[in-house]
Amino acid sequence: MYGDFCELACSTNCKNTCEKDSGHCIDCINGKHGDTCQLDCSDNCRDKTCMKDNGYCLECIPGKYGDRCEADCSENCKDRKCMKSNGHCIECIERKYGAMCEIDCSNNCKDKICKEDNGFCLACIHGKKGSHCDINCALNCTTCNQTSDQCFACKPGFYGNTCNQVCPGNCKDKTCVQDTGVCTDLFNGKRFVFVIYQSLFTDCEDGFFGPMCVSCSTGCVNPVCDQLSGNCRLCNAWFHGRKCDQSCPTNCQGGKCFKSSGHCTGCDPGFYGKDCTQACSMKCNNLICNQTSGLCTDCVPGLYGPNCTLTCPISCQNDCDRNTGECKACKDGKHGLMCDRTCSSQCKHRRCMQIHGNCEGCVQGFHGDNCSKTCPDSCIHNTCLQENGHCKGCKAGYYNDHCDRSCPLSCTLSVCDQTTGSCSGKEQTNADAPNASTVGIGTGFGLIIVVLTIVIIVLVRRLSRNQPDKTTPTQMIARSELKMREKNTDTTYDEIGVIGTNDANYEQLGPPQNEPTHVYQNIAKTSQ
Repeated sequence: MYGDFCELACSTNCKNTCEKDSGHCIDCINGKHGDTCQLDCSDNCRDKTCMKDNGYCLECIPGKYGDRCEADCSENCKDRKCMKSNGHCIECIERKYGAMCEIDCSNNCKDKICKEDNGFCLACIHGKKGSHCDINCALNCTTCNQTSDQCFACKPGFYGNTCNQVCPGNCKDKTCVQDTGVCTDLFNGKRFVFVIYQSLFTDCEDGFFGPMCVSCSTGCVNPVCDQLSGNCRLCNAWFHGRKCDQSCPTNCQGGKCFKSSGHCTGCDPGFYGKDCTQACSMKCNNLICNQTSGLCTDCVPGLYGPNCTLTCPISCQNDCDRNTGECKACKDGKHGLMCDRTCSSQCKHRRCMQIHGNCEGCVQGFHGDNCSKTCPDSCIHNTCLQENGHCKGCKAGYYNDHCDRSCPLSCTLSVCDQTTGSCSGKEQTNADAPNASTVGIGTGFGLIIVVLTIVIIVLVRRLSRNQPDKTTPTQMIARSELKMREKNTDTTYDEIGVIGTNDANYEQLGPPQNEPTHVYQNIAKTSQ
């Protein structure tokens, strides 16, 4: 079942279950593919089994290849078997070679058998040599080494490495031993002759053997062979046998096989068996399998199991464990060993940790391991830290980790430090602002009165000493005031101005409001 209330039934073609949100099948029953497993796999798929996502066949029935096994293998492929990916024959029928086995082996190949990848003859008919057996042996050779000028057998009457020497004239039937030129019928036959030279001639340099010190087989390493028999100690790649004159099987890795048996020491990718003649399953990654059992050493992406026959869960990111099928990573929105669980909808980009499902980040407004907790309302932009819910910044008027405390009412614009709650450094409280203005005004008026008083007292004393006058003290004070206003007013205010420049509060003062007409005029009127 699926849906918000699990009220909808999964498709009957789903294997076991489907995704809760979309209803898409997690896996399909055999023979089906698609999101809801509504499509049929191709009849050309082996066992009618295909990939759920795209319908590609896992393997094809014999004679077919391609993603959906829609193309026919070449008729020249042995048992009509070819590679699923490109149609190349796994093995050719006899006398054919090439990727599609479309080319005939040379008629000069012995039994018309050649290597499937390059058409090289495994052996030549008598009188021929070369990779394709298209070169004639030396004139008097009946058979020769495929890759050199050495003759294996000479026409009657000749002997030597290239059969270019004539047997003695008294040999019966003009036949002599190829290596030595000794007549085959002298001293009652070959065996006696061989025993004689075996005991007499053993002093050849490396690479030669026999009484005539002829060359060892080119299949020998270096080449070095036994000085009496010509048997090789070690064989080069692609050769085996006592004299290293027999070819290794075609699919031996690096052309190496055991000297005595000729079985491959290892196989090329795609093959297994003693002689590497059997094909690995197409489900094996890079077509590599165990040489003895044929079991895959690893599976192609998307498959798992001993024989790579099981499909990884649909929510795996690319691949799963070869043995258990557990996902190595999940697609976005999923978690769990099989990626069968859904990440929280509050996870950022729907991404969460595979094992425990904890979100890798939260969408705006949430925090916590699963982003299930909401950020405090006082967080700026409704954003907070996932691990503890602390606000990244507070809205105006709030402070503390969760912005759950109010700034002091005295803070200008209700702004305070998020950690301590103290008002910002350059701002002053509303309560302090009027007090500063009052102090500034009072100080200014006080300075003016003190200066004027000192000046008047000095003038009065000078007049009383130097010039007797009937003028009343009140009139004298008035005249002094008048002179001071005419001569010294500017200087007095300049000094006041200088004093005020050191305090920003004085610069802010304007003309006094509702000031009396003059203190000294009031004094004069009082005296009358």
